[in-house]
Amino acid sequence: VLLEALGRGVLPSIPTDVALELWSGFLRDHVPVLLRDVDAASTKVAVCDALATIPDPVLELLPTRSRVLCISTVMTRAHDADDDYLRGSAIRALGHFLERRAFRDDIGFLLDALDACLGGLRTSQDRFVAIKACWALGNLLEALSLLA
Repeated sequence: VLLEALGRGVLPSIPTDVALELWSGFLRDHVPVLLRDVDAASTKVAVCDALATIPDPVLELLPTRSRVLCISTVMTRAHDADDDYLRGSAIRALGHFLERRAFRDDIGFLLDALDACLGGLRTSQDRFVAIKACWALGNLLEALSLLA
């Protein structure tokens, strides 16, 4: 909850270096354990939701290893055909990542995000997934227009 509050700017007085340390610790110490040891989809949804709130200044300062963890975590869940709620949350996180300077210049990420969004539209019958995928595709188009 604290990390989501930081990401959403609820605690704007926290200096970037402190926020960076909190997010780095969460990514290093907690995300791998939560994804490996907890089977509950609700926990994985919460991880995707938290990752979606990492602010741009923090993302840009994270080491490459941590940014790759963010992308691989949500990308893997975006292709999860077993749980539409988890899939929709992961696609939503991708949509947020597409708004971030740290990710939107990465053509490989843009292509992977396109694949995940189209896969969600193609294979899911759930409207939650479809709505999130359409929103993320809109963010993808905006990212592409900024590259032009």
